[in-house]
Amino acid sequence: MLRPLSLLCVFLCSLGLGAGCESGVSYYSVVPHPRFRFLFLDGYDVSVLGWPAGHPNHEAAVALLAARNPNDNKNMPQ
Repeated sequence: MLRPLSLLCVFLCSLGLGAGCESGVSYYSVVPHPRFRFLFLDGYDVSVLGWPAGHPNHEAAVALLAARNPNDNKNMPQ
């Protein structure tokens, strides 16, 4: 399953503009000009939304929610 930011990375790397395209990296960097660098941070690096059930990042997010969120519905902040 490719996430939207992963698709952006594949596109930018195909143009020779991207860095950080290795798997396991939670950012992507684009240098369109020597004086400009754009960083895209992957906010779903550890998330229950960005990974299928059973993936290590999904399981880490479930464990974090269980430890830190006392609500029965983990999707609600209060």
